[in-house]
Amino acid sequence: MSAPDTNIELQEERHKPALIGIKAAMVFGGLMMIAILGVAMLSTADSGATAYNGEPVVGKDDVQRGVID
Repeated sequence: MSAPDTNIELQEERHKPALIGIKAAMVFGGLMMIAILGVAMLSTADSGATAYNGEPVVGKDDVQRGVID
């Protein structure tokens, strides 16, 4: 329950620096997420990684342990 003599305009004026700081932090966080995703996408584009082609990967260790016949 709020006080009966609440002056919204005055409160908004008093909290203006805090509201600007919150908005700036949100914008900064969004830009950082975009930057992180962009760097991750660019770094994997030139790594030579290929998509999984469906063939099973069998190593000599698997055959020796009896995992693969």
